[in-house]
Amino acid sequence: MYERVIRIRTDGKFAYRKELVDDVADLLGENTRVGAIEASTELTQAMIPALERAVEHEDMTPGLAEILSTRVGVQGLGRRERARVGSTAIESPLLAV
Repeated sequence: MYERVIRIRTDGKFAYRKELVDDVADLLGENTRVGAIEASTELTQAMIPALERAVEHEDMTPGLAEILSTRVGVQGLGRRERARVGSTAIESPLLAV
C-alpha cells in the first residue's frame, strides 16, 4: 500500500524534467523514471561524502580539484543550487518536487 505520492510537475516550463530523468535513466541503466530518480538519489547520497573526502585527501592535485569543481550547465535549467563539497563549490540542478 502506498503511503505517499510524489508528483513532479512536467508541464509548461517544467517539461525539460521528463528528458532530464530519461537521460539519467539511460546513464544509470534504469528502465523506469522511478528507478532513475531512486538510483540518482542513492548515487548522490554516496557521492557527496566521497567527494568531501576526495577534495581533502593529501593526494588531491590542483588539476583534479578543478575537474571536481567544474560547473556543468544543463541546457534549459534555470534553477540551480550551489553545494559546498569540502572547499570546492559544485553547482547542480534541482528537481523540485
